[in-house]
Amino acid sequence: MNINKIKTKHFCNGLDEYMLRAFKQNSIDYLLKPIEDEELKNAIEKFRQLRHPKPQLDLASFEALFRNTVQTYKERFTIKIGQNLKVVTTQQIECIYSENKGTYLYTNEKGNYLLDQTLDALMPQLSPKDFFRINRSTIVQFDAIKNIAVHSNARLKIYLKHYESDELIVSREKVTAFKNWLDN
Repeated sequence: MNINKIKTKHFCNGLDEYMLRAFKQNSIDYLLKPIEDEELKNAIEKFRQLRHPKPQLDLASFEALFRNTVQTYKERFTIKIGQNLKVVTTQQIECIYSENKGTYLYTNEKGNYLLDQTLDALMPQLSPKDFFRINRSTIVQFDAIKNIAVHSNARLKIYLKHYESDELIVSREKVTAFKNWLDN
């Protein structure tokens, strides 16, 4: 390798008095004459590492990459009814709820269907723009909300267009997040 092609300030010299000046100029190394092959090799390797450092894991950039990735969400469910299959789009869903160890999907056509997944498994598949888990047992769809009333203990009660239940209460811990979801 031709040492003259390295585009940094470098000092090769036999006088110790220039050493301090060399390091003040952001030098890679200081080689005294006569230059040893191993010292020159180490200085060149140090230059290469500083010029092309190994990439370091930047957690903030890594997290931003995942946040900016286009996320696709479930758009329809295929539900088995006896020997038949029914397709329900997410726009048709009013709510998904758990009851008696089962998970059910309720539609705006007043259909009630048993699902084979838990609410915990379903939530990441649903668009957070359209669906919100108001408590441990219920996920509601934004367009299905007919009315919201203030309930006891700073909670909220949700009324849907077709589904009727006294259990549609936004838990106290989720009220703030629910209000933010409504505003987005």
